[in-house]
Amino acid sequence: MCAIAGLVSSEINLIDVDKIKLMLSKMEHRGPDGSKLWHDDDICLGHNRLAIIDLSNNASQPMIDVSNRFIITFNGEIFNYKELFNELKEYKFKTKSDTEVLLASYIKWGNKCLSKINGQFAFAIWDTIKKELFIARDRMGEKPFYYYHNGERFIFSSEIKPLIDLLKLNDKICKKALREYLQFQCVKAPNTLIGEIKQLSPGSFGFFSGKEIRIEKYWDICKHEPNSYETKEEIEKKVKSKFIDAVVSQLISDVPIGAFLSGGIDSSAIVAVMAEYSDIKPKTFSVTFDEVNFDESSYARTISKKFKTEHNEIRVKSTDFVSKIPSILNKMDAPSGDGPNTFIVSEAVKNQGITVALSGLGGDELFAGYSGFKQAYFLYNYKQIWNKSLGLRRVISPFLEGKKNRLLNLEEFTIKNFNEINRSVFFPDEIDRLINETDSFVNLNENIDISNFPILSQYSIYDLLNYTQPILLKDSDQMSMACSLEVRVPFLDSNLIQYVLGIPDKFKFPSTSKKLFVDAIKPLLPPEIVNRPKMGFSFPWDKWIREDLYSLSYESLVNLEKRELFVKGSIIKLWTDFLLKSPNVRWSKIWLLVSLEIWLQKIEFN
Repeated sequence: MCAIAGLVSSEINLIDVDKIKLMLSKMEHRGPDGSKLWHDDDICLGHNRLAIIDLSNNASQPMIDVSNRFIITFNGEIFNYKELFNELKEYKFKTKSDTEVLLASYIKWGNKCLSKINGQFAFAIWDTIKKELFIARDRMGEKPFYYYHNGERFIFSSEIKPLIDLLKLNDKICKKALREYLQFQCVKAPNTLIGEIKQLSPGSFGFFSGKEIRIEKYWDICKHEPNSYETKEEIEKKVKSKFIDAVVSQLISDVPIGAFLSGGIDSSAIVAVMAEYSDIKPKTFSVTFDEVNFDESSYARTISKKFKTEHNEIRVKSTDFVSKIPSILNKMDAPSGDGPNTFIVSEAVKNQGITVALSGLGGDELFAGYSGFKQAYFLYNYKQIWNKSLGLRRVISPFLEGKKNRLLNLEEFTIKNFNEINRSVFFPDEIDRLINETDSFVNLNENIDISNFPILSQYSIYDLLNYTQPILLKDSDQMSMACSLEVRVPFLDSNLIQYVLGIPDKFKFPSTSKKLFVDAIKPLLPPEIVNRPKMGFSFPWDKWIREDLYSLSYESLVNLEKRELFVKGSIIKLWTDFLLKSPNVRWSKIWLLVSLEIWLQKIEFN
């Protein structure tokens, strides 16, 4: 896991090696084990290394192939590199690294190598003969890839801040993108908050040569045909098998590896597989709290005891956590309504000498673990009655608040509409009152067709696209890498995703949280874990913003309102309504704006 950066230009005088060095220096946390550059007349590639596989200097990057034609800079891990190695016998390997296997794979198969690769990655490969740059990003977007292209230059980076600082763009915040950030607390690829800077979309690759860039998808979560399914027992057997394969494949490492262990179903299942299906004695880490309402330490201890893990409890006091929040926000590469939670765990794990950790992220979205799944399934099955009751619903809606009010005012019920309401922080009419921009952003989910998927899987897909990819994975990457920790996510293995999304609803109906997954892995886990109530990992943000974080929040909002982005008086009115405990102004709206202002203070525009 590393940082990558590069600059390609047809104009020789535009290649500035010092600028790439500066970009890398701002991402040292992503790769503290070494920094290296390679450059030619029309390109400069850079790399900061977090050494995980083949720790020798021979495996450092940018790496040149044995023919001296291709050069790669790569961030991530290729989990099946040993299997691919056996298909590449004609290549004369100099290292035992997954980087060289990836490079050899591209040399042999070109962009078709992406269909063979299982991993989390963002990389660039330069062809010195064709004068062509190949770029690619993993299927689910676990690793970031930001870029800028103006016809003369193509510049890329693992983080957006170094790009902004380097370019000093005149085009500052894109107001259409700002609308999307305010509604969904993120900006989905290929866009960013900065209009001139883009993201390579998950599951995409591209070629840059001359002055042109062309980008294509090689994997799309919406394009897979459902498989044929038989009995419940057979489905459970396959789910268990694919989950085990996903976890075991992600245990490759030449450095210490551990696991986040909350004591919930997802993290407990990962630890169970680590203990039962590998030679690794798991090192586990859980966060414990003084507040009983979200302390799950007793469940984590149960799993640790059963599987004889080397367990570490990280005691977090509210006062200690709150005191760190300003510094955590300053470490965020992109603003978010979340993130500090992940940083606290990552920092503690790294301090224990761990470089790689497995996370249970994605289990709820894939196996219908959230309450929204059950609500969506119920309403979909009664949508005919729902759609015919608009008049009655609008009579009732004034007596309800927030998202329930919005839901009752829908013209018709669709899975897409329900998911968007469920995942919105601000709603479009609320955003209209905040910013001077009436044009709506381009909703990338408008034209997707997933009607061939079961209803629960449709909700899963929208959640994965609207929430998991652009928020949870982004925050997991930026907060863990701020601590020089690599986080791996077995639940988002593409083989597991493709199988589970095709499973008919009758086998997955969420009578209880993640019932199918629980039944599939039940023999691995003790009953007290299987039958425990679901708990969310959250903090008392509402209380903190009103008390400990009052000054930080108020000062940030005052400064934010001074910017030309917002209607004068709109931000302070929101703050006043929050303090008066207006039901329509939850803490999440305030914190989203606070995060935005602190991020804006740290970036450099012209």
